[in-house]
Amino acid sequence: MEDKTLCIIRHVHEDVFVAASYFNMYRQLHDYFAEHAAQANAVGSFTLQAYLDSMIMRLARVLERDKDAVNLECLLNAAQRGHQSFAYAESCQVLNMVSNHRDRLAQLREQYVAIRNARDKDIAHFDRIHFNDPDRLKAEFPFTIEVREVEQLIRELWCIIDAYERFHTNGTHLFDPIGWRDPALVGDVRH
Repeated sequence: MEDKTLCIIRHVHEDVFVAASYFNMYRQLHDYFAEHAAQANAVGSFTLQAYLDSMIMRLARVLERDKDAVNLECLLNAAQRGHQSFAYAESCQVLNMVSNHRDRLAQLREQYVAIRNARDKDIAHFDRIHFNDPDRLKAEFPFTIEVREVEQLIRELWCIIDAYERFHTNGTHLFDPIGWRDPALVGDVRH
């Protein structure tokens, strides 16, 4: 039977992998349409929105603080509880890493709130506040998501997950997201 902590690491990795892949495909298609506006069409617009929505859903799932979910919080808790089960790190190294990652995630809280708000107030369901009081919606539930910030967030999540994988297995089994190192790997998404 596979170790529970390793299962959690790999599950959270999969969510970040998928979010990053959607992000890369979104960015490539968005950049193409920015340069070739005449070729933008409804299918392209819907595809862009689907990539963006899917990325937000996956990132929200990873960052959610639901105690019953398998997410980053679950990974940190499992590492803290099972700090002696990491074969390639001393217990104190694992505990220090968990503490540092909790602090870093607290610093990223604003980005998470924007992602959660986008999921809760625009993607998962469309509230009447969109019609009744759009100014209040923008003030109370800001969900402007900057591309640079999303890329940085994904990179940070990737590094966190990779650190636990390395301490657990002395290697990494993490795959790079589609188009991460070479945007051409995404392929020609324009047609």
